[in-house]
Amino acid sequence: PPAPTDEQLKAYFEENKANYAAPEYRKLDLLVLRPEDLAASMEVTDAEIEADYQARISNYQEPERRRVQQIVFPNREAAEAAKKQLEEGAFFETVVAEADRTMADADLGVLAKAALPAHLQEPAFSLEVNAISDVIDGPFGSVLIRVTEITQARTTPLEEVKDSIKNALALERAANRINGLSEELEDSRAGGSTLADTAPKFDLTVRSIEVDARGRTTDGTQLPDIPQSSDLLRQAFRTEVGGQASALDIGAAGFVWYDVTDIAAARDRTQDEVTERLKEDWTAAERSKLVQAKAEALKARLEGGAPIRELAIEIDTSTLGAAPTTQPLNRSGSADGFPIAATQVGFKGGE
Repeated sequence: PPAPTDEQLKAYFEENKANYAAPEYRKLDLLVLRPEDLAASMEVTDAEIEADYQARISNYQEPERRRVQQIVFPNREAAEAAKKQLEEGAFFETVVAEADRTMADADLGVLAKAALPAHLQEPAFSLEVNAISDVIDGPFGSVLIRVTEITQARTTPLEEVKDSIKNALALERAANRINGLSEELEDSRAGGSTLADTAPKFDLTVRSIEVDARGRTTDGTQLPDIPQSSDLLRQAFRTEVGGQASALDIGAAGFVWYDVTDIAAARDRTQDEVTERLKEDWTAAERSKLVQAKAEALKARLEGGAPIRELAIEIDTSTLGAAPTTQPLNRSGSADGFPIAATQVGFKGGE
């Protein structure tokens, strides 16, 4: 459609004024207290890091692992015969195949000693690479095993995990500090202090926002980082200016406090406040009318006998090149640009 005139915009605004009304907005002061916010200020010494590392050393130890392959035989005699074949130079793979197994069947994977069946643990971890074990009697028959790969035991050095240990200790201390700090904050607020007054006493920062009940700013931007947004906004829009609100929990150890500092009541906006949005909405509405009118005109031509393919090519020759036809559809089928609602209509008529 062409650009709207001033008269058209004014008329559209008056007809749809309710769509442009400003909701109630509230100015909120937020004070967020989470372990990650305080962790950087927590002092952790190298000695404490090393002590924690030694206390949890098992967490940083990886046991020796071995790739173990096994062949299971129905009895000890068959296993002894296969062992002799291997000693005389037969390939392990050949013996596996003769036992009607694949190498995938034989491979148990790369495992720590404790992960192996009990009867294989000692034999497997006493073999050299590619050596063949003696016959082992197991719960499902006699077994021969081979170790093809050894990954040595390893202890992760302190230097590799020092930073993660420091962060974990700092977060733990921050969580403990928050417990005490939250009580001090509550005591201060109980004395009538606002968050803006209280926060500087504890070297904390208050964040000020102005939002509607959905967390959108006055320009319509959705604020994505309001802690506990649904609960906080629901409660904040029930709290009067100066009211003392309880803190909301964030996770296992965090809190958020809020103060309502101002309330802007819902009101009708003027046309000047929504000019750009008004133009976009008017244009979209007019475009929809034009599309509807075009569709009605095409329908009239179809009813007058014009071929549908001819009209389809006429309105979109630049992209189609030929009339679009769907693949065969069942009653619940759809296609690109052809919704299921159209399919259902199509199934109501004849060819």
